[in-house]
Amino acid sequence: MASTAYATDREESTRGDEDLLIEIRETYRYFDDRWKKIRDERRVDMRYICGQPWEKEDLEARKKAGRPAINHDELSQYINSACGNLRSNKRGIKVEPGGDGSDDKTAEFRQNLIRGIEYRSQAQSCYVTAFQSMLEGSYGFIRIGRRYVSQEVDGPDDQEICISNIANPESVLYDPDCKHADWSDAQRVFVLDPLRKEDFEQQYPDAEKTDFSEEDRRIAKDWIQDKTILVAEYWKVEFKRVWNKAHTRKVDQKTVVQYITNGLEILERNEQPGEHIPVIPFVGLERWVDEGGGPERRLFSMVRLARDPQMSLAYLCSQQMEEAGLTPKTPYVGYVGQFETDKEAWDSATKTPHAYLQVDPMPDSSGGQILPAPRRESFTPNFQAYEIAKDSCRRAIQSAMGIQPLPTAMQRDNQKSGIALEKIQAQQAIGSFHFVDNFERALCFAGRVIDSWIPKIYDGERAVAIRHPDDTHKVVRINTAGPYPESPRRAGRLPDRRGQARHHDLGGTEQRIPA
Repeated sequence: MASTAYATDREESTRGDEDLLIEIRETYRYFDDRWKKIRDERRVDMRYICGQPWEKEDLEARKKAGRPAINHDELSQYINSACGNLRSNKRGIKVEPGGDGSDDKTAEFRQNLIRGIEYRSQAQSCYVTAFQSMLEGSYGFIRIGRRYVSQEVDGPDDQEICISNIANPESVLYDPDCKHADWSDAQRVFVLDPLRKEDFEQQYPDAEKTDFSEEDRRIAKDWIQDKTILVAEYWKVEFKRVWNKAHTRKVDQKTVVQYITNGLEILERNEQPGEHIPVIPFVGLERWVDEGGGPERRLFSMVRLARDPQMSLAYLCSQQMEEAGLTPKTPYVGYVGQFETDKEAWDSATKTPHAYLQVDPMPDSSGGQILPAPRRESFTPNFQAYEIAKDSCRRAIQSAMGIQPLPTAMQRDNQKSGIALEKIQAQQAIGSFHFVDNFERALCFAGRVIDSWIPKIYDGERAVAIRHPDDTHKVVRINTAGPYPESPRRAGRLPDRRGQARHHDLGGTEQRIPA
């Protein structure tokens, strides 16, 4: 009987997995379709950022015809300036009291704990990478995760929260139907990782399928390729209607689950803490555009509207160089026989100064008149007109990126007030400040996720490292019970101003992450 029951449970589990796999494959196709236009625009943005605005066909045609295809990059300097400003003025997650039992002291401790998490995770580099991806291609991502504090075999099972980078934004398919400004209401998210078949077998040795039939390829054509297998994290918020504590109404109880799948099999199931998917989006300027098929979300990078003037600049630079190439390489033109007597002097005329050059008189064969002396070919490319047009393109690029040019060095020298210079710099950046605002909104969302995880991850009595605003560190004990006879230093507790020991219970208070 036991074996029969086990077989029945397994069959039900298999049927449940099959329903889930159908959902995953259909959701993937839906997400991929909804993100296609946004991703295509991002790829064009990145081509411009990497210094190649020319379309492949135009570039090949120009090379085949021997014509220059030049680009003077005007975009990267503004991206680098914005990222450099973020690096020099670091931003982090902020905490304020927000729940029953919380006060300035509990919020301060939670802030120090999160600051320690950011420090150990090297979160600033993650933030800058996501911010740069948002500026260059309209979106970027980071993720909140957890890891074991000790990697030793006999070490404790204590975990800590960590922040990590998602280097390739195109590896994420975010819920296209989310409505909140920070996208925190996402219910499904894919994080994609194509693996070679050899790597797949090594990472998932317990997978039921390592050899895939033609039927498998037909069912999961987006997942199984000749040399690679697409492995995805499928994050899902699952809802369950339950009564509230007062038993007066029903509410949605949220559970976040991470499924690892190859489209044909559920490789792992991992239930996660909190109520939000811990993949944090950093999105650029968001607009809803109706091109005849109904409103669709569009994400704009900082360079999106500067592409046309950058392309115009590339055309002008190429045309300028092409015209420069028309300059005659033979400066003197004359009749055959005019250069014989003083040939050595004529051969070095363009390199060596001579007091004079002699020419042999050549009579006209028809009338006997002496032909004109050799003439020097003059050609002046119209560089001045090109430079004026190129400067117009540069101003158009700045306008499209919301940037006002900073004053010249001479203008800076004439400024007597440092406050005036600060106002000029602030005015220069205000046109693109919406990207900074969206960045801070994403940090706020990340803070809410981390804050909701803290009571679940740091749930036992243990020692944790915190980091103060002055960059000093301390190891303290949390979730302690009862007084300690040791001194505050030895016990790892923070004394308050009256010298009384304070205990840090992370299980009962909620904080507020301000926007």
